[in-house]
Amino acid sequence: DVRSTATSFGISSYGKLLANMPLVTWSPVPYLSHYLDMPALKSQKGFMDSPFQLVIINKYTKEWGRQPMNYLDFNTIRALVEEFSQNCGKQARVLYVRDTANSEEMHKLGMAPDHQASQTLRDPKSGALDIDWVSRQSHAETMQDFYAQHPDLSANEGKLRAFSRASCFVSVQGGASKTAFFYGGKNIVFHARGSETDTYYNKLVPHFSGQSVTKASERSELLKAFRAQMLVS
Repeated sequence: DVRSTATSFGISSYGKLLANMPLVTWSPVPYLSHYLDMPALKSQKGFMDSPFQLVIINKYTKEWGRQPMNYLDFNTIRALVEEFSQNCGKQARVLYVRDTANSEEMHKLGMAPDHQASQTLRDPKSGALDIDWVSRQSHAETMQDFYAQHPDLSANEGKLRAFSRASCFVSVQGGASKTAFFYGGKNIVFHARGSETDTYYNKLVPHFSGQSVTKASERSELLKAFRAQMLVS
């Protein structure tokens, strides 16, 4: 727990931890090695069995009492999903993660709600929900698909296992995406606003798993980094 770690090392606030250099004596939780040893979770489209995996972690909630800021809009989602398949081939698979459950449903899934209600994210042209559109793509699945296929697992364990064989992540600022920092590979983070500093992304996060993190403050910047770093030429 990063917050308790900050306290134990005499750092007075989580904000100061985000702004300061990493703690060299702290050992991160070995999620990757632990879950990589477990059998791949089966799914309808075989995400975990694919040699080319992309995990997209999104959110769409009010932030700081305002409208959503740190989220991937529908056009960005479409570009990521379609271009990954077009460039990486028929074996490429995408996992889209955006929790849409209400507080009661989250408790049933084994997750603690953060009291920020998820809002509806739709395609401005067709009106399709992001979750539904992704599920209809032949090479893409949603975390909700995994929840339905593995009701014996908590939502958190399902995510931790599903991420274990991926090396390409596209995520957004906030707590929902921090789990991905423990899985190595590359992560492009859309960060429009938040307390996390450049030092946090460049100095602290790599200590979690050696992950290479690119911060993008514009969606166009995120797509440019995605095309340069994660698409097979």
